[in-house]
Order: sequence, then structure tokens, then C-alpha cells
Amino acid sequence: MSKYHTLVNHGAAPFQHDEKEKGSYFATIQNEQGREKTVWGVDIPRSLEAAGVEIGDKIELSSGQRKAVQIQVKQPDGTFIEKTVDRVEWITKKQPEITAEVEQKPDTEVTVVEPAIENPEEAKTVETFSVETGPEQDKRAELSDEYETEIAPARDARNTAIEAHEKAFADKWQSLQNEIAKVRGDVSEKLAADNVPQKQRDQVLALETAKLVEQHEVAKHDAALTLDKDIPQPKKWVDFLTEKSVSGDPVVLSLLEEAKESHGAMLTGVSDGKPRGVFLADLSFKADKDVVKYLRGKDEIIMDRGHRLDVKRLDDRDISAALQIASQKFDMDKGLILSGDQAFRTRSAELAGRMGFAVQNMSPEMQKAWDRGQRSATVLKQHERPNLSNGISGEIKKPENVILKVDERIDIQKILESGTGLKAGPSINSLLMNPESYMGAMDAWRNTDSKTLEALTHADINKPDGGLDVREIASSAPELVSGDSFSPLAKELVLVRDAKTLEAKEIANNPEAYKTSQDRVAEDKAQQLQADKQLEKQLLVRNIDEQDQSKDKAKEHSKADPYAFLHEKDKEKQAEATHALSEPEHEQDQGMGF
Repeated sequence: MSKYHTLVNHGAAPFQHDEKEKGSYFATIQNEQGREKTVWGVDIPRSLEAAGVEIGDKIELSSGQRKAVQIQVKQPDGTFIEKTVDRVEWITKKQPEITAEVEQKPDTEVTVVEPAIENPEEAKTVETFSVETGPEQDKRAELSDEYETEIAPARDARNTAIEAHEKAFADKWQSLQNEIAKVRGDVSEKLAADNVPQKQRDQVLALETAKLVEQHEVAKHDAALTLDKDIPQPKKWVDFLTEKSVSGDPVVLSLLEEAKESHGAMLTGVSDGKPRGVFLADLSFKADKDVVKYLRGKDEIIMDRGHRLDVKRLDDRDISAALQIASQKFDMDKGLILSGDQAFRTRSAELAGRMGFAVQNMSPEMQKAWDRGQRSATVLKQHERPNLSNGISGEIKKPENVILKVDERIDIQKILESGTGLKAGPSINSLLMNPESYMGAMDAWRNTDSKTLEALTHADINKPDGGLDVREIASSAPELVSGDSFSPLAKELVLVRDAKTLEAKEIANNPEAYKTSQDRVAEDKAQQLQADKQLEKQLLVRNIDEQDQSKDKAKEHSKADPYAFLHEKDKEKQAEATHALSEPEHEQDQGMGF
């Protein structure tokens, strides 16, 4: 894949084409597969002009280091003063007229296996970048340390209160599971007594469960709003700088200008631009056009735009959640790019260091924070950081296969022979799925309608058609059907959902609430067997009733004519006599005829 892309468009516009945002500059480039990507930066027009490129040219466009530049700032009285601000320097390279293009390793490959460190002594060494410092950078780091010292007590108190809030509602959630089980049992018993069909029973039970869960979520949300008003609010970075700006220090003024111009807190990295759902224990998500929104309760905290994550709330747990999502979306060997004001970048860098995630755009204050976070992490080894030139070089790591746990009732050999491209896993009840298939299954999961997904939860993938009416599935999701059978994508979707369910079972307080497709198949078979037995019993009772009715009729007839049985015997004797008389006559007729 070429590192050069076609310049499709560029120009000045509000950031992200949002009229509420400040003015910025964009450039849209297109790769060989036709996929477009838009980047934003106020330095882009200078970079494009310096390279002498035009729309349609093949270019390499990349962001470099932050650089101090002089800008004219308009004052309230209409005059302008010159200020020094830090801006990202963009680099544009035009593809040479004649070139022997060398195929590059794709930089959009991602690994979807969650990183895990099982032995501290074998912990992965995390690479970041060393940064040259000067008087101005030292001053910036000094201000960052001062701000950190000032807000640390309030932030720690806030985090402690949030943790207590989460624990309290985690305990309530555990109690709720018992309440849900009791309600479902009572309602199910009543519905069964009323002879309500099983399908309608499931719908009613789902509704009753949803009501209880909704009550819990609303209570948690309301408590969080009340807590947010009562617990300390750390001073904002921009307010801290505003107080410091009275001294007229140019470094403070530069940081203040940067904080005011910040477009918000963002995490970016190398990806293929597709929004994906990541299943975190305390988050839910919903797809909305080209973005995925992550919610905690009813609050939207992160927006996944594909090429970046927008962080809406800046408590440590929300930044940590964004970092965890980023670790599954982006190439962590290249590291993350943290955007936003310095306070966000510094705090995110410390949390990234604690979690062992590399960061590309390190400043001295971010470097100190990252080191501080790494020292606090018990599972990370200390290491010597490489310099910048080594930190971003090297071959992109090849994506690893995803290990899927498989229900023991599934015939793995049949799955391996069914053309899905899956491979045998490291254990008996596991399979290996390549990242592309995994992402395809996740996309299918997100884009398939709820009715079809509900049907797939009852699929028996030991059977070619899953034991379902594939014609009905084909009408809503044709990509899941091939002829009269499940397509490989459908089988992969079921396997991925089962794997997620099995993982949830291992850590759930109420494992019975999580059911794999084979659990549901077994339930369906048991219900069908019970229905068959019930039908057999009903038929037996009906036959007995019919026999009893026949006997009752015979008795009633006997009562009406006490000598009926004698009449019947007379009739039998008369019939025998008639038969005896007719036989000789018949023989005589035969003799005469002969």
C-alpha cells in the first residue's frame, strides 16, 4: 500500500464543519481503495503551499512536532498584539514524478485482542519518546506541576467519592439480580397458569426485567447528578492560567491562548476509520450514522468518530475508559496522539503511563506525567526510553488472531470444515478468528435488526441452517444466508456473541442470566419435549374419555330396553339358521347346473 494519497479537497472551515466551532483548515485525502480521510490543522495551508501541491496530486501529509509561532491577537480596543503560541507543524511531501514505489506495510491494521500482562517479570516494555527541553519548555512543565499540586486534593476526593458511588450501586445491582429472578419466577408461573404461549411469555418477562433495570439506572443517574453537585470540582486549567496571566508572563499567555483555542479532548491513532463497539463492563453503546456513542447510564461520555475518540467527560474513569477503547482501535506500537488543552493531555499521559500505553506527541510536562503513571503501575518494568527517531520507526506489528471461547456442545470439527476460515484454538473449547473476520462479525452484530439477532440467539450452528427458517432471516439480512444454509458470516456472528457471553458468565454475579446459543437450543428442545409430552397426555385423556362415553351410551341403551340383550341373541340365532339353510340350496343349484 502506497504512503502517498490523492489530495481531494482543502480549505478553511469551522472545525469538523460544525458552525459552533472556531475556524480551522482541513485537507481531505483519498487512499488507493477510495477511502477518504479528513485532517484538521491551522498549519495545513502553509504546508500545502510550501510543497507546491494542487488538488489531484499524490501527497504524503503528516503532523510533526509542536512549534512556537508568532500570531497577531486582536485586543478589545481593536489593536493587535503579537503572541507566541504552540502549534502542530504539518509536513507535506509530493510524490516524485518518476518513482519506484516500494510497497509499504499497511498502517491501518489493528490488533483486537485485549492486551494482558500475566507475569510482572515478563511485562511488555512500553516505548515512548524522549523530548529535548529548553527554558520555555521547563516553564511549561513547572506550571503543569503547580497546577497538578493545586488540584490533586480535589481530584482525589472526587475520585474517592465516585468509587464509593460505583461500589454502592454495584452492591445494589447484585441485590437486584435476586429481585429480578424472583419477579421473573412469579410472572412466569402466573403466565403458565393462564396458558400464555412461550414466545409471549418471553416478551413479557423481558419487559418486566427491563422495567427493573431501568429503575436501577435512573436511580443511579439521579444519585450521580446529586453527587456531582456535592463533591469538589477541581479548578479548570483555563481558570488556573487566567489567574496566572496577570503577571504578563509570555509562556502563561501562550498556554492560555492554546487552552482557549482547544477544540476539546481527543484521542487519535492509526486505524481504518470504522467505528466499532467495545464491550466494557460499565458502558453501553449505540450506533448513530458514522459514529458510535458510549454511555454510562444515560450520560454520553465518549464519541467514537472512527479516526479519533472525543472525550466528553474528564473524570479519571472516563479518560481511562477512552484509553481502553483506544487500545483496541489503534496501533499501540505507534502510540496515541492526545489532543486538547494541556491539563487534559497531561492527565491522560499519566493514566496512559499507568496503563502501559505509548504516546506519540510527548511534551516535557506530558513526559513527566507519563513517567509518574508508569512508576505507579505495579505490573510495568522500568526501561530506558528510546529517542524520537527510534520511537516511531520499525515495521507495523501484524494483527493477532482473536481467541474465541466456544460452548462445549458445539462440534468444533464441523465448524473448521464449514468454510469459515477459523482455526483450532490453543485449548479444546476455543477457536482462532482473524481480525478481519472478527470486525466483520462485530459490524454485522451492530447493523442487524433486533428481531433477526433474537432469532440467531437460538441458532444451533451444528446444523447447516442453524435449525431456523433461513428464508425469514434472508428477507432481513441476506448476507447471513447462503442458499438454504447459514453463511460463514452468520456462524462467525453467533460464535462471537457466544464468546462474549461466556466471558461475561465468568465474572457475572448471576451467571444464569447469560445464555449462549446452545443454552437456548437446549431450552427450546426441553420446552418442545415438554409440549410433546403434554400433547401425548392430552390425547391419552381424550381417548379414555371417548371410551368412557361409549360405555355410558351402552348402559343407557340397556336401561331403556331390559331385554335388549335377549333380542340381540335371537337375531344372532336367526342369522345362523338362515345361513345353514342357504348352503344346501346353493350346492343344489351348482349340481343342477353341472
